[in-house]
Amino acid sequence: MTIIKKMIEYIWNKKKINKNVRLCGMIFLIKNTWKIIKINFEELIVFLLCYHAASILIVYNFYSSSIDFALKKAGYSYITAENVMSFIKNPISILLITANMLIMIVLVGFEIICLLENYRASNYNVQLKAYKIFLVGIFKVGKIIKDGNILKVIPGLMIVPFISIHFIIQEVSSIKILNYLAQSIYESFHYKDMIYLLIFVILVVSLLSAFIFPFVTLGEKNAIDAFLVSFRVIGGKAKKSFRYLIEWNIMLSIFILLINALAIVISALIISLLYSSDVALANLLIVYDWIKLLSGFFSNMVGIAGNIAFIFSIYSLYRFNTLEEYKDELNIYTALTNKTFKAATFMISLLIVVIEFVYSYKMIEKSTQIAQEILVTTQVTAHRGGASYAPENTMIALKAAVEVKADYAEIDVQETRDGVVVLLHDSSLKRTTGYNKYIWEVNYDEVARLDAGSKFGSKFAGEKIPTLDEVIEYCKGKLNLNIEIKNNRHNENIAQRVLEVIEENDAQDFCVITSMDYALLGDVKEINPDIRTGYILKMAYGNFENNVNADFLSIKHTYATKKVITAAHSCGKEVHVWTVNSRSDIERMKLLDVDNIITDRPVTVREVLASEQSGAGFIELLKIITR
Repeated sequence: MTIIKKMIEYIWNKKKINKNVRLCGMIFLIKNTWKIIKINFEELIVFLLCYHAASILIVYNFYSSSIDFALKKAGYSYITAENVMSFIKNPISILLITANMLIMIVLVGFEIICLLENYRASNYNVQLKAYKIFLVGIFKVGKIIKDGNILKVIPGLMIVPFISIHFIIQEVSSIKILNYLAQSIYESFHYKDMIYLLIFVILVVSLLSAFIFPFVTLGEKNAIDAFLVSFRVIGGKAKKSFRYLIEWNIMLSIFILLINALAIVISALIISLLYSSDVALANLLIVYDWIKLLSGFFSNMVGIAGNIAFIFSIYSLYRFNTLEEYKDELNIYTALTNKTFKAATFMISLLIVVIEFVYSYKMIEKSTQIAQEILVTTQVTAHRGGASYAPENTMIALKAAVEVKADYAEIDVQETRDGVVVLLHDSSLKRTTGYNKYIWEVNYDEVARLDAGSKFGSKFAGEKIPTLDEVIEYCKGKLNLNIEIKNNRHNENIAQRVLEVIEENDAQDFCVITSMDYALLGDVKEINPDIRTGYILKMAYGNFENNVNADFLSIKHTYATKKVITAAHSCGKEVHVWTVNSRSDIERMKLLDVDNIITDRPVTVREVLASEQSGAGFIELLKIITR
């Protein structure tokens, strides 16, 4: 009976809504929205940047930990397009993904409450500091819980898909697991029109729910009343509101695209001044990937804050509060100037800043790894540390690999007679240094005196053979390492020694160990089960599920076929291919959807991959800019 009564009230009251909506036009709403935003504009920006940065840290750390845990429970090393559906169907995965989604929804819900309170304050020319926006949100949530109204707010969360549409589109196209999942669902669904219909229905319901939050949290209505009022504002004869919200989001999308384009152009101009043309292009393509990733952050911030401001602008036409009616709420803001509150706020803010700084530092230190975990991209590995630019397996080669923005450097390690792990491909020192002895016959002090650069070119004279310890110390935060252990039958403790160096440098997150010796990989896993390992194969056949000691496969590119790649991916194993240098081979590897290309030409690989992803015309434009 209650619902019927509400529906009757809806029919009688819709004229009031229609009149208010008809009185305004799009230009008026835009001006009113900007007026509401600009009162606390600077503080709002500070709040949004801090809140979204903190939210990303929370979500990323929980996401990363939960995905790693779920992968172990599912028996996979990696998520691939072929195994994503079976991974998602695992009960533990379902539980953890649901928890991730709930965390994100709660964070967005709290942000909406903070924004609504900020915009309401702005509507009465009340200025709020960034920390007050946050604290008012906390007080409002506390009041909702205290009054037992938490269930009234939950239906308002239906608005999340609509106000986050820019963010969702950006992230599904950029984030690996979301991209794989979307592709798998789309390809496995026979009635694809139903997918589009479902998306449309979700967005329409989300749009119809646009005013539940303001009417519940600001207007003190219950959920049913709020939904019916929201429906009256959006539906019925007041279809202008529907149209205005669509037009507003089109404008937000154009704004986001323009900012992204401007960021790319500015980055291109800066990079072109700092680097030569080839290196500039490689650097710009990496920056372009990061711009795509950060544009998700930006679009989420603009989409939520912009939509809530516009919704409040329409809401304010319906809800005619006087300043007298608002006095109780103003008392909250006044109370926040109290010395006790100021001291408490300072301590809370300081704690948040310290936590954010620590987490941000760790994320920046691991930025290369984070980007590769998140972004949908084929990674690039510089062969033998960057052997086409400088003497192989030397520090100067690794510096070149960093300069051309390789994701990984593949290096070869062996140990000296006195047990020091050094970079060396051949067992003999003769080819690279001219010293006719095997590595197991000499101590490190002899190796340290050898010239490993002159044979490559006179300008590299005096370049030394580095230790693994020196290399890891240099590469931390700059470059991931693919450490190939060479089993020369004179280094039975090599696995233990390599792991000791990695663990002493806290380098497990950016180092993987590979070998052609499968038994040696077993030794590595026995000592440290968490280190990622790769089995190097000159040809590929057999059952990849049996390779339990290998998290990924490293295959000679001539033996890489669609069947092999699909079989490996189905087992949750990535596929790295070596050594790929020609454009035609690079293009073939991209079509096969390999995960990592090991090459002597990282810049060329990056260029071909980017051409495939972004269009040749776009790459040519970047070339022109960076010349």
